Amino acid sequence: METFEDIYQHIGQAMFNALPDEWDSAYFYISIKRIYPRACEYKESYFLKGVESDFSVDENDGDYGCTDTFFELYDLMQKDDSDVPWNKARFELKPDGSFDIQSKYDEDFAWLKSLNLRRKKIMIFMKVLILILSTRLKLGMVYQKILTAIG
Repeated sequence: METFEDIYQHIGQAMFNALPDEWDSAYFYISIKRIYPRACEYKESYFLKGVESDFSVDENDGDYGCTDTFFELYDLMQKDDSDVPWNKARFELKPDGSFDIQSKYDEDFAWLKSLNLRRKKIMIFMKVLILILSTRLKLGMVYQKILTAIG
């Protein structure tokens, strides 16, 4: 897919194909967890007479899955490699075929995701530091034994 219109058409059609015969509005929410490797979470829901229900868009809808489509949209919107155009989006579909998309960069969501990664990096750093210190400590003890033996 090469254009925004192609992507919107694909997402809208995938939603429509997954919905029951009767519904008033449908929503597809996506949150991008990681860009590399690509991972996201999404929730699909629809309303009928004010009652919310879930539906499921087949991940392998046609030849091109919705996750791939979301990331293609992300790539199209990205100005350069360091740009993060959005990390959350909401797609709304109405029975008359009207389609709306809203995206945003949620700083709280980004911060929350970063905590896990930072904690993992800190834990790896601490393990490496402990390994280095314990190795030096053992070498120091061996050095002291040699000096005592020679002494």
